[in-house]
Amino acid sequence: MMKKMDVEVYSFDTEIGDKVKISKDGQYATRNRCGGTDITCCIDYFEKRNDMTTCIIFTDGHFSPS
Repeated sequence: MMKKMDVEVYSFDTEIGDKVKISKDGQYATRNRCGGTDITCCIDYFEKRNDMTTCIIFTDGHFSPS
């Protein structure tokens, strides 16, 4: 996916964190958030970014529904 378009990856818990650095070969990423998960912060962030067309959320399954 990263070869076809610009991809921004952010970690989050109850707020959006800094952009996650991903290696060019896609082999590793730095995790910088941990704790309770609130999907609402992701949706709010995505809605404010008019330059984004798609939002994909990965979670371990433990989150507060929005």
